[in-house]
Amino acid sequence: MSFVRTLEGNAPALPVAPSREGPDLRKDREWHRGPAVVCRADGDRYLLVEYGPNVLDLNLRFRRTCARERMRGAELPGILDITPGVRSAAHSLRHASTASRGVAR
Repeated sequence: MSFVRTLEGNAPALPVAPSREGPDLRKDREWHRGPAVVCRADGDRYLLVEYGPNVLDLNLRFRRTCARERMRGAELPGILDITPGVRSAAHSLRHASTASRGVAR
C-alpha cells in the first residue's frame, strides 16, 4: 500500500487475466451443401448466425429468411425473438446460459 500513497518503489504485480474464449461458437464451411454458417455469441443473451461471405447476396438473404421461419415454427424453448439482417439473424435468448455451444448446434 505504500506505493499507492507515495508512488515510490515497485508497483504491485497485476494478476494474470484468465484466457478468454472467442465469440465463434460454431463454424461450418458448407452447411447442407449451402453457404458457410458461423454462429457467434453476441453479448450475454444473443446468438448471431451469419450465412456466407460478407457480401450483399439475395440468395443468402433468402436462405436466412427460410432458416428464420423454420426456427420460429419450431418454437424452440429459450428463443424469444429472431431479428433478421441482410445475411444474418440475431437470436434473442431468454437466459444467458442458453447462449451456449449447445444452442449453436
